[in-house]
Amino acid sequence: MIGVLAAAAFVAVLALYAIPQPVSWKGSALLFRLPLVLTCVYVVFHLAAGLLFLTTLDVYKAGLRRAYAAIAAGIMLLGLASIQLPIISAFNLWNSAWATRGGIVLPFVLTGIITYSGIRSFARLINIRHWLTRFGLVLPMIASLCALSAFLPHVAANRPEIVFDISSAIIIWVSLFYAVCALTAAQIMRSVGAHYTQAMAWLVGGLATSSLVLAVAISHTFLISAEQGDSAILIGVLGLISGVLYLMAGYAFAKTREY
Repeated sequence: MIGVLAAAAFVAVLALYAIPQPVSWKGSALLFRLPLVLTCVYVVFHLAAGLLFLTTLDVYKAGLRRAYAAIAAGIMLLGLASIQLPIISAFNLWNSAWATRGGIVLPFVLTGIITYSGIRSFARLINIRHWLTRFGLVLPMIASLCALSAFLPHVAANRPEIVFDISSAIIIWVSLFYAVCALTAAQIMRSVGAHYTQAMAWLVGGLATSSLVLAVAISHTFLISAEQGDSAILIGVLGLISGVLYLMAGYAFAKTREY
């Protein structure tokens, strides 16, 4: 754990001093640099948490190995995908080819599905048969809500409407998938053996906070502006909390053994 914190501190210092503030940035230096620092530490925590989930795969049966691997991959991919947002906003790159041609959204699309597949597999391994574990119901429901988000009113965007609608729908997509994952993990926590209870509690907290982070981000985009502002710090802090919760979950899972 000390090594993770040291790595996070090192990356944060790099983000603080190595990334120049662009001329186009109209806010304060604090609002430019602090979200980047928080996001960099957030990424380190998510990557470390994912690795912790993977450290003891060899002691589990095949079904749990696949579930753990998917959960770990989803958490790590979410961290890597999220680092794009403060950078793109800070440097006003919303009209770049990466943003307009879909590169930015691909990891977000994948992380929701991958994490859900892992949580769903875990639930089914302990015979939980809930509507939350029925992919044929969850996917159309979330896709429909994302499509409807294009009709929601919002403040003026600094990018083409179609780009705004797609990027917003993707963030909503991930937020809803993580909300479903948190609810499913809560079902698992009530049914799983006592040796998993603490680990599942940390995981539920991490998943719920990830959903909240993205919900706050999209609310800010719709109601205030598409630029990074004061709420970027709140988003960064919540993201950091989710990273800590995932770290605790990964550490707790690494201590469990299948009885």
